[in-house]
Amino acid sequence: MYELGFFAQDDWRVSSKLTVNLGMRYDFYSNFVAHGEDGTPDAGLYNPSFLSMNGRFDVGPFRPRSSPYENDAKNFGPRVGFSYNPDGKGKTAIRGGFGVMFSNVVPEDFWNLVSSAQNVPYRITFTPEDIKAFGIKFPDYNDNLFKYAQQLVKTSSVIYVSGIYNAHLQNPYTMQYTLDIQRQITPTMVFQTAIVGTRGLKFPLFRPVNAVDRATGLRPNPNLGQPNYVDNSQTMTYYGWQNSIRKRFSPNFSFDVNYTWSKALGNGGGDTGAYYDGENSSRNQDFFNLKADRGPTASDITHYFSADWVYQMPALAGRSALVRHVAGDWQLAGILTAQTGLGITVTQSSTTSNQRADFIGGQAVLPNYRETLQYLNPAAFQRIAVSSASGAPVRPGNFSPGALRAPGLWSLNFSLAKKLFALREVQTADPHRHVQCAQPHEPFRFANEHQRPAFRPASEYPGSARDPVECTDHFLKSRKPITARVRDTCCNARAPCSACGSRRTTSSSAAAEHLRVPAR
Repeated sequence: MYELGFFAQDDWRVSSKLTVNLGMRYDFYSNFVAHGEDGTPDAGLYNPSFLSMNGRFDVGPFRPRSSPYENDAKNFGPRVGFSYNPDGKGKTAIRGGFGVMFSNVVPEDFWNLVSSAQNVPYRITFTPEDIKAFGIKFPDYNDNLFKYAQQLVKTSSVIYVSGIYNAHLQNPYTMQYTLDIQRQITPTMVFQTAIVGTRGLKFPLFRPVNAVDRATGLRPNPNLGQPNYVDNSQTMTYYGWQNSIRKRFSPNFSFDVNYTWSKALGNGGGDTGAYYDGENSSRNQDFFNLKADRGPTASDITHYFSADWVYQMPALAGRSALVRHVAGDWQLAGILTAQTGLGITVTQSSTTSNQRADFIGGQAVLPNYRETLQYLNPAAFQRIAVSSASGAPVRPGNFSPGALRAPGLWSLNFSLAKKLFALREVQTADPHRHVQCAQPHEPFRFANEHQRPAFRPASEYPGSARDPVECTDHFLKSRKPITARVRDTCCNARAPCSACGSRRTTSSSAAAEHLRVPAR
């Protein structure tokens, strides 16, 4: 896979208080194509050309491995933003923005669906009839199950694929917006509040297709296994109110306090990754009823609070050495976080995927769960009758994903630290090892920036000659600062040392004045 992106953006300063920016971005993402290696020349992503949505789940012929789905080239993302300073003094700022952001269909969505050959899938789901035919019992070994799968593929007319992708798969995108106000309270403290939101569209949604009929135990399409169907049916919505107050380290104290109220809803995990990667596992219990799957996403946290602080205790400079070393210069720091719980989904055992239970009313969470360590009240839920033909409940459950919340949690981290002593490194080096000769109109550079010496004009040092020239030995003995003046000339010849006549010069304005060095 490869991708290309182009963007253009312009900032328009409407006035001294208002700045507006406009932009446009275009992204192109290539298709995922799998190529077989030595020993598996026929490996690839075998994707049927269509899957009917009439309840029979008929499939078309396989698309070419070089083009398992069509490209989506319509990925234009506009964006607009502004920054406004109402008081004109820089103490209050109002900012806002809106943008459309595209993403590729991530490779993880395809990796586990690559087959070693046509009709030899990555995964096979056995029906109750298959289990009876092969005499599969629990527990069994993977080697045996692999043999059953090989026999099933050879003797059956069923089309076996691990996944079917919509041939018109599109790239997911989000529409994001923000509006925030920032206010300087003191010279070292700032308060900020913001409304933020994201609307996710065309996200990949994984859901099992061609599951057995609950009443008969038979698949709607007997010539198709039970692969995952992947299309762009997943949507998500996030909106939140974010607040923070921050204080810079002055004097000897800093802190950062944040609070967020938010809500994230979707008919999936709210992620663009594969069902096994991230938080995008399937929650669908009825293929054609995606509305019943809508609820809090896997990362939905209603309330979140965090705070951190650092306090540097006095060094007690006026006290005795013993008191300074024992009681002075300690640093106190801490981090506090607190949040409400994530969503809970109550399920029921079934031969079909993601079967949820029935909620019949009452108090779902026990009030004394801290003492009993039992959080949910079983009397608030009811099992659905199971069909003997399919081993699945006769109907989907009415419990919505994430309708209950797990307990919240908080954590506190505290540290006490003291600086016992300082390690100091003293280096003496020949400046010629760290200086590169610069040509006219080029910036002066050092080979090792972290060893850059401090250059200053010689006139800044009382008693020094204007143009001293000293060899390496005399320079190191005298410890005089290296000198340089700004001039666009190139110096190849070196003047002799004023002390011994040596031409191994280390520091002089005559030998270094070609360097474009700003005085510090």
